[in-house]
Amino acid sequence: ISMAANGYLSPNATSWAYAPGGLDDKFLPGASGFKYLILAKAIDIAGNIQDTYTVDISSLVIKVDKAAPSSQITDYPLDDSDETSGRYKSQNIGKSATASRFKGTAQDSYYTQNNSTVAATQIRLSYLSEGDPYYWNQSANNFSSWTITADAAWFDTLLSGSGPTYNWLYLSDIEWPAGDREYKLEAKSMDDARTAEDTGDGNWENPQSRPNNIRYFIIDDSPPSVLITSPTALAQKSLTKIYGTVNADIAGFNSGEIKISTGSGANTRYWTGSGWSTSEQWLTNPVKLGPTSWYYTVDEIMLKDDIVYTFVAKSLDYAGNYSNVYSTYNVTYDTTPPNVTLTYPEDGDTYSSVKYSTPVAGTSANTQLAPNTGVSSVTVAISQMNKVGANYVYNTCFNGTGYEACSSPIWLSYTGGTLANWEFNDPDLSFI
Repeated sequence: ISMAANGYLSPNATSWAYAPGGLDDKFLPGASGFKYLILAKAIDIAGNIQDTYTVDISSLVIKVDKAAPSSQITDYPLDDSDETSGRYKSQNIGKSATASRFKGTAQDSYYTQNNSTVAATQIRLSYLSEGDPYYWNQSANNFSSWTITADAAWFDTLLSGSGPTYNWLYLSDIEWPAGDREYKLEAKSMDDARTAEDTGDGNWENPQSRPNNIRYFIIDDSPPSVLITSPTALAQKSLTKIYGTVNADIAGFNSGEIKISTGSGANTRYWTGSGWSTSEQWLTNPVKLGPTSWYYTVDEIMLKDDIVYTFVAKSLDYAGNYSNVYSTYNVTYDTTPPNVTLTYPEDGDTYSSVKYSTPVAGTSANTQLAPNTGVSSVTVAISQMNKVGANYVYNTCFNGTGYEACSSPIWLSYTGGTLANWEFNDPDLSFI
């Protein structure tokens, strides 16, 4: 192709250029990636033709690569879309001290051969606050919504390895602002297919996709709160489950732990799940009911009558934060009923018909020693019985205002005295 006829040739024939319109469209990489040989020769005034070509001077082999490379973010950070992964304490992500710097891979392998290789990989880190984007500014070592633009917030990573797959690592430690929030990390790569002058940019990766080269992740430094909600009574005759709640925003509730103990000081013993031990033991088998609740199944075999037990709960969120304030429930296990006696009227005695109020009196007592095992109430039932055959059946029962037909006793609270020496009297009560 004559430069004099089809290109540009300087007046003294010492420089030339060939750049017809549409030339770029003629270089097609094909499906497998093509190389092109470009030869240039000169002819002098006498008609002598150059017949020797020098590599990289008059003989060039070029690759044509019009496809962008691809990049991946690998294990730091993970994406938070599954609602359990991608949650970190600020000290455990984007930090060299904890080996948690952002990293990934980049490939220039669109064609089966003759790819131009990866030349650069960049990352951009941001978060939203009240609708405004804040971008990581590497030079200022902070996040800003106004000192840096979205286009200027891309920063280079260190590339290592060899093609077609390279490793990239972002070297700078991130200074995370205070507060728990979600962040967005983006990565993009550029290949080495630059302009004819080997300047400017190659093919930049676009578009990006989650979770390949876009990751959303959460930083949460706040410990979750935990609360034992049920039961609440200070004494229980049956104890099968402990229920509770957790607030683990924003990382989410991962798991709960419970510690069961009895005794005090040197006599404290801890339940291991199969027996009692002098060593403190946290049990990791509370069951999650949902994102904010849990329960623990109590093995009642471990409980003994007239003993106080302490249940302590803590929780763990998906960022690795444990509760710093635990929830405690103290309960007395009590399976022995109290003793109650009737001192008046006397059993088996015969009394004349009485139309006016007549008191019923008695005592109550408890033989146990643990706290909260004392008598809490005394109730009285007064019923008229009929004999049917060899059995007695209920006929009428006193209900506090009079007698009514009944098939079972009606229990009424004592009206006077103390629990230890109680009395029941009612102006509507009479024995006729």
